Amino acid sequence: MVFGYIIIDLNEKKIYTQWAVKKQGVNWFEGEDIVIPITIDNEKEIRQTLRRVIIKAVDVYQDKIWLWCESIE
Repeated sequence: MVFGYIIIDLNEKKIYTQWAVKKQGVNWFEGEDIVIPITIDNEKEIRQTLRRVIIKAVDVYQDKIWLWCESIE
């Protein structure tokens, strides 16, 4: 199981995601995000990124939605 977040940026029309193998003590600012532009051409990659993800918490902001997740992938 891995732990991470998915940010859906509504202004930039991009998805940002980052994953870690441990749940505690992760410094999310040290890692590098995977960035996927939200386009029809990236539909397969977006589906694969969101596949088998369990959403544990949601933060909603004016311009983005932040999903805290677990995945068995």
